[in-house]
Amino acid sequence: MQRLDKTVNDLLFFGKPSLPEFACIDINYILDSTCKFASQHRSVVNIEKRINLAPDLPTVYADGKQMQQVFLNLFLNAFQAMAGGGTLTITTGSILTPGSRICYHRCADTGPGIPPQILEKIFTPFLLPRHRVPVWGWQSAAS
Repeated sequence: MQRLDKTVNDLLFFGKPSLPEFACIDINYILDSTCKFASQHRSVVNIEKRINLAPDLPTVYADGKQMQQVFLNLFLNAFQAMAGGGTLTITTGSILTPGSRICYHRCADTGPGIPPQILEKIFTPFLLPRHRVPVWGWQSAAS
């Protein structure tokens, strides 16, 4: 019975996301700690992780929990796409523009890529087949 209650609560939580809690966050820390956490997943076998985080990156005004969820889903999708092994590369940096400094991150994997028929529907929740992690992170990022 407790297991059923937990499942129902989890579904309710997912169906009604909380309001964002914006703060100045260290995106390098979020990326690094989330990658380490995701790397403990059972699907991570023979995957090299190359993490290139820019030093002295300014903080980013975002919801740290939501960013962590986006990155977790992104990393788990990447790990599952490289079931036979591969490389995940995470890079951060910044670009100076007139009057501002824009931070960016890049995540790339050596998996087979997303088929064109699925790519055009990438922002649809629960799109991917059951053997893959749902693309909740993409939806969160698009909202």
